[in-house]
Amino acid sequence: YTILAMDGAVDRLHFLDAHGLLTTLLPEFIPARGMRQPKPHYWDVLEHSIQTVGMLEQLTRLLDGPPEEIQLSHIERNGPWNLTRIQILLQEAEEQSVFQRDMLSTPRMKMATLLHDIGKPPTYTTDENGAIHFYGHPQVGVPVAQHIMRRLSSSTQDSRLVQQVVMHHMRPGQLGQDGDVTLKAIRRYFVDLGPTGITVALLSLADHLATRGPEPLSEAWDRHLAVVCQLLEQYIRHRESIMPQLLITPNELIRRFKLEQGPIIGTLLDAIAEAQTEGTIHSKDEAFWVAEEKLHQTKN
Repeated sequence: YTILAMDGAVDRLHFLDAHGLLTTLLPEFIPARGMRQPKPHYWDVLEHSIQTVGMLEQLTRLLDGPPEEIQLSHIERNGPWNLTRIQILLQEAEEQSVFQRDMLSTPRMKMATLLHDIGKPPTYTTDENGAIHFYGHPQVGVPVAQHIMRRLSSSTQDSRLVQQVVMHHMRPGQLGQDGDVTLKAIRRYFVDLGPTGITVALLSLADHLATRGPEPLSEAWDRHLAVVCQLLEQYIRHRESIMPQLLITPNELIRRFKLEQGPIIGTLLDAIAEAQTEGTIHSKDEAFWVAEEKLHQTKN
């Protein structure tokens, strides 16, 4: 972790790699070296993982700077960034105590960033046309990352952050691919991640930049940046409306419908929260009605 503590982690990671130490510490990266990726990826899996750490550091420096400087800032040949809106939202999140900007530069965050694509080597495939795929790499990467964190004797908190980043790092970028992001999708994102969703959204921007490398950014960056702004704004400014307090508790559901503890409880609570977000229910009786309807659907 000391290697990741200060700025300039990319140089230290490259130094370790040049001396054969990086893959000694993290042998899971051995097959990542030279592992090609489909466009628009510029680097192989190993170098992309390292460069994402560097992009996170540069993104963090920009967000820590004065707003007037962000308009003029750039990374290599990537052109101007307008990150002022994100900076303002993060300031509000800090005032609400749901986010700490300092955590972006912590060793545990950089470790999570380094491991975000650790599921790619075991999921590498090519189809009949030679196209490269990494199907399910976030899900496959979670137990790999957990094993690494146990081997490093990491804390439960650090391991949890790594697990969340590995599992969900693609979601912000994917949300904007099919048009406007719905409030339902935003709510589900933050139900899964809570305030850590802010951190994962920012990491996804660094991932996008490391995907492009020195190549110019495209319209996909503008869409991705807009989605991250929308995620942050809804959670930071409208959290109570998109994630209302539940009308009934899990125990009330269990007693009312004679259920056992299990995934069905989460399914019912999710359906109730969706109905609340949409403004279609406002009382406990209505919440029970939604749960009853959802139970009926699951049985048929």
